[in-house]
Amino acid sequence: YPNPANDFLIAERSGTEKLLFRLYDLSGRLVLSENLGLQISKIDLGQCAPGSYSILVSGESEISTARLVIVRSK
Repeated sequence: YPNPANDFLIAERSGTEKLLFRLYDLSGRLVLSENLGLQISKIDLGQCAPGSYSILVSGESEISTARLVIVRSK
């Protein structure tokens, strides 16, 4: 959260499995990749252009996807 996002995204999770957060633009290009912390991670989106993106979060036992919209306040 939040979605739409501006400069950052908060990822909350439970469990201890190592997870990798990846952000892709609509052409499938990897824009951002980082390991998620154990409970809450603040992901900096400041270098990402406004638009629609796909999120992929993967671990050893599961993969989840979501859509994200990045907007910039004027």
